[in-house]
Amino acid sequence: MKQAGKFFLFYFLYNTALVVYNNYVPLYYRSVCGFSETQIGTLVSVGPVATVFGMLLFGRLADRLKNRNILMGILLFLSGALTALYTATVSFTFFLGLFFVFTLVNSPVLQLADTSAVIYATEKHLSFGVLRLGGSIGYALTSLVCGYLAARGTNNLFFVALAAYAAAGVAAFLLPKEERAVCVKETARVPYRALFRSDILLLAVVNFFGFVPIFFWNTFCLVHLTDTGAPRWLIGSTMFAACISEMAFLLAAKKIEKRLSVHTALLVSLGITCVRYTLYGLTNDPYVYMLLNLMQSGCHVVISYFSALYIRHHVPDSLQASGQTFIGLVDYGAAKFAANFFGGRLNRTIGYEGCMLTVGLMAGAAALAVGFVWRCQARKRKMNTV
Repeated sequence: MKQAGKFFLFYFLYNTALVVYNNYVPLYYRSVCGFSETQIGTLVSVGPVATVFGMLLFGRLADRLKNRNILMGILLFLSGALTALYTATVSFTFFLGLFFVFTLVNSPVLQLADTSAVIYATEKHLSFGVLRLGGSIGYALTSLVCGYLAARGTNNLFFVALAAYAAAGVAAFLLPKEERAVCVKETARVPYRALFRSDILLLAVVNFFGFVPIFFWNTFCLVHLTDTGAPRWLIGSTMFAACISEMAFLLAAKKIEKRLSVHTALLVSLGITCVRYTLYGLTNDPYVYMLLNLMQSGCHVVISYFSALYIRHHVPDSLQASGQTFIGLVDYGAAKFAANFFGGRLNRTIGYEGCMLTVGLMAGAAALAVGFVWRCQARKRKMNTV
């Protein structure tokens, strides 16, 4: 349990910093820098491009290292150092470069941590959800604190992120060292095309349509609530409600895992995502937003959890980091880019509510399409066995 507590602490610290970048950086761009929705969308969409390079580079490197913890620690220290530069200027060009470099070094960390955590949980017969619970608690508490700090100036939040990244870097070095004997030659024997099977690609489709809504929400929701006159404390409370909801799922994840297949869990999650974001598009009340955030326990957190488990059990051991990285590329690369780049432009044409309706209905359509394909594949397998 002592070793499991180290994962709990790591996720707590990492998600503390994540609150600032997921939710308050766009608000900083708007309130301090004075950038438009299109500029904000462009800035944040630079991150997913850097994510592609960062995850490919460090994902492959991690598969060749016996100890991923050192790599994670170094990347987190670099993330903290780059965070210190955020208040240096309000130049649009400067932020383009800074956010690209920051995301390049920061983006692989969560997937590397998830790889180690899911392997550790499997070997020790523990709940992966409980290991990640620290992240939701950290996100929840920091959301409340940042809501009040933001009312006194968003510049203060970068000091919170800097301290959290430094502490998370130390925590990364203390994580249990994975016992494996994978060398470079052994890793090379397993072709990377093993990650591009039809089942993995369908998993990627689910992740894409499950994560586009949350990234659009992360980037533009707080800006939208601020524009409508919602108090800053309510913004923090809105995110707090989402985190409390996540905790409920993570605590029950092991039981849900035993009762639902991966396919069923993923389709139900897309369905809940469809309902949640469609309802966002039908209201403009910040208090209703807070209530709808209680549905987060059935949305992208479920997709992330079951995707990590699927990769653990269906991808060769020597490609575990690359497998988690591939899904991370879909989530934090393709989905985040689509949500931010196109979302910023659609926001100016069809409005915030129109965008919410669009991403919600897209999730519902994806659930129907992927569910149909999985059903056809199941029938085919059944006929072949007969």
